[in-house]
Amino acid sequence: MSLISLAIILYVVGALLLFAELFLPTGGVLGVMGLLVILAGLVCCFMVSRWAGVAALVILVALSPFVATWMINFYPKTSIGRQMILQDQTSVVQPPPVHIGQEGVTVSQLRPSGEVDFDNQRIEVVSEYGIIEPGTRVKVVAITNDRPVVKIV
Repeated sequence: MSLISLAIILYVVGALLLFAELFLPTGGVLGVMGLLVILAGLVCCFMVSRWAGVAALVILVALSPFVATWMINFYPKTSIGRQMILQDQTSVVQPPPVHIGQEGVTVSQLRPSGEVDFDNQRIEVVSEYGIIEPGTRVKVVAITNDRPVVKIV
């Protein structure tokens, strides 16, 4: 067997090991072995001639970003990738249960945050100025960070 055919076989085996790394949970062992086998194929190319080795090195360097990008995009679609990578979760932002101008009665002391009863629904609010005692009528003047801001009526 010639060195060129051995280099080609090593490149194919290395690529298969890298591809198998995507499907088997080996913790990177197959990936490292694949890279070492590809490096051995490169050494075989340099043993054939200097120019064959340089050509193989240039081809490997030129292809590596494309292969890496393909593997990064392909990996989350594999069964192992779906188990290891968190999936996107979309959530619908709920509007606040009160609106500006709505009035309620404080249930707890607001210093500056506490609970207010708006139509038999307790909601955590923030007072606009200082401490507000329980039982005081308040009015929503703003909604900041999804929390109503109230002041004394």
